[in-house]
Amino acid sequence: MQNKTIVLSYTFPGLTSWIPISSGLTDQQGEYCIQWINSASGTFTLKTEWSGDSTYQSISNTTTLSFEPCQNQRVFLIESNSTVYGLSFNDKTAILSFNVTGQ
Repeated sequence: MQNKTIVLSYTFPGLTSWIPISSGLTDQQGEYCIQWINSASGTFTLKTEWSGDSTYQSISNTTTLSFEPCQNQRVFLIESNSTVYGLSFNDKTAILSFNVTGQ
């Protein structure tokens, strides 16, 4: 599905609501890219969500990320019941990117 808005949100332990980060549009293959630059350490749950339309119902997916300080290095732990691939970190821009498929 092309040109559908996907919303990325996060929450963390102790918070009972979702905080929107950004959104992105799907391309011809139904893929999207949303950038999040996080400067905090801790465990976060990320949610991607599409609100649906008159033809298809809404859908969402969650995954958990942990950011921990480690001797002036950036360490990422990713937990997901989906397939995570294409994981890369740009040290100059501090951008972590990855692709996820599955439920």
